[in-house]
Amino acid sequence: MSDASSTAAPPSDDSIEARAAALEEAAKARVRKNLQESLLTQSKASRKKKRKQVLQSASAGDEEDSEDSDAAPGTYRWYGRNLVRTCGPYVRILTIVDHGVALELADSDAEPLVVPVPRNEKEKKRQAETAEKIKRLTDSWTIVKNTIPNFAEDMLEIGGDIVLRRQVCAEIQDGVNNARSDDTGSMKIHSPDYLLPPPPPPAPGANPMPPPALDPPIPARGTKVFRGMNHPVTAAAIRPLAYMDEAATYAAIKANDKKFPVLGTQLPAFMFRWGQGVKHIYQGPGSALAGPGANKGKAGNAAINGKTELTDRDVAYVACQVRFAISSVEQWNTMDGLFSYPDFYWKVVQILSGEEGQEILDRFNHDVFGTTASSKEPAADAADAPVDEFALLEAQRAAKRVARAAEKAAIEAAEAAAAATPAPDVAP
Repeated sequence: MSDASSTAAPPSDDSIEARAAALEEAAKARVRKNLQESLLTQSKASRKKKRKQVLQSASAGDEEDSEDSDAAPGTYRWYGRNLVRTCGPYVRILTIVDHGVALELADSDAEPLVVPVPRNEKEKKRQAETAEKIKRLTDSWTIVKNTIPNFAEDMLEIGGDIVLRRQVCAEIQDGVNNARSDDTGSMKIHSPDYLLPPPPPPAPGANPMPPPALDPPIPARGTKVFRGMNHPVTAAAIRPLAYMDEAATYAAIKANDKKFPVLGTQLPAFMFRWGQGVKHIYQGPGSALAGPGANKGKAGNAAINGKTELTDRDVAYVACQVRFAISSVEQWNTMDGLFSYPDFYWKVVQILSGEEGQEILDRFNHDVFGTTASSKEPAADAADAPVDEFALLEAQRAAKRVARAAEKAAIEAAEAAAAATPAPDVAP
């Protein structure tokens, strides 16, 4: 038998097309099945949630610990409830998926895109902003496809069925929106309890101590008119750290003084102080005032979603929820006057994404899971005093500013000395 006859014939174009068509139909069947399951459980979950809300009292605690248990596990809506915390509430799922599919289909052997040299600072800034948006979308796509099993493959294999892709994204988006709304409502009720320093952790087996009382008290339900700059404690929490903590500052902010703008790129005073808000979202309100790692009542969102460690986006999401809860704004929005919530979200992500931010994440991981930095890194000396992470971050940044100022002063001094030195005489 010749070599030619013993070599298998390459697959024909027809067989390749048939295989591709079979893969596409199989992917569509999986996607439609998930959509059906998600839609079938939606009405049941909604009825259960309404009954729950009717039974809840103003002092509700454990019964609010997790709404995620009402979503059918494994459905697109269920994954969406998790993605609001890991991807954030300010980017549409369809935008992320469209970007991700285009990214997956891009030819890896193609020539890299040549970015023109910016002609001025305005173009340079615009290019940097575009590059940052692309990076955020790419990171979000990675989170989505790592969260939903076989999601990237299914989205690619359904081919050009844009209608089906949009249906999937709409179902995930519903989960995102519902979880965000549930967290917002729950945080509104309990956030007044988190504004003052927490009580000491309870003894083993004992119930948590009640939180300190606010004076004047803030209603847990109903209007938010007594929050924001209308209450001394919430005003102090919302105040940007760049401004002095004094009555004149609060009066100027409340009067919309242009010298005291409140922007999303500024860090408010409540950031990184205590972890009750983080514990509230990831372990439930009943556990928020318990000790580090302690869980009371039902499994919280972290346990339901298999989360054992918080990321920069997880904490940034909680920061937005806390900020909105203690503000006087009634309806969820991306803006509060000049304050941009998307800007604030990405500002927190930026701070927490570096090495300095990991120390802050370690603190929150300790609050939620009871873990310490020693689980990842060599333990510090027992005699070392605990460090306030935010103070450390501020000190590190202050040191960098001092170093830059000293360097600038040295350069200016050298230039001034050079200018003052008379030029040498030139021989005729």
